[in-house]
Amino acid sequence: MPNVSVQFHEGSGLRASFEGVVDPDGAEGYVFSGKVRAICALDRSSTDFENTVEFGHGGESGDYTYVAYRPEGGEENVWTVEGKGQRKKNEPVDFKIGMNTGLSGQFSYGKSVTATPGGPRQEIDLFLHDPGWDVQFNGFAWADGPTGYVIQGKLSRGKLRQGSWESEQMTFGYKTSSGSWEYKIRRSTKA
Repeated sequence: MPNVSVQFHEGSGLRASFEGVVDPDGAEGYVFSGKVRAICALDRSSTDFENTVEFGHGGESGDYTYVAYRPEGGEENVWTVEGKGQRKKNEPVDFKIGMNTGLSGQFSYGKSVTATPGGPRQEIDLFLHDPGWDVQFNGFAWADGPTGYVIQGKLSRGKLRQGSWESEQMTFGYKTSSGSWEYKIRRSTKA
């Protein structure tokens, strides 16, 4: 389970954070859990709004869903949170947190954090060498969904031997969840 840490700081009396985990929920969903912590020492007694912390989450290409919390007093407030959302297949999830620090209740947010549900990315570095030519794959793989995974990277060739064919083919193979092999083919033309 990947760790997610989102922070917002604006002076010593204005802090908010989310610390938790995110996991896939099928191929197009995610679930998260953790703790939201906040300190807000702003006096709002003369305003018509309360101190508010907003915690946002959403698929990287989609809209955020926000959950609001009301910190009280100048001490740290802690809330246990759980939730879920939708994302495109194989898409990471963005998280952000902020507070209404403005005189009219405007919100400010810390830097958003992107997390990959399913676990940390694992580096793939494959290299095949034959006298006169090289082929390599550089990329990453990670779990996504209960039985799925994602592979992203680049298949490329190195040097070609003299008199090589005008067109060459490179093949990258991986095992599917059913146990069979799947192949991606890249054709290249001699430069």
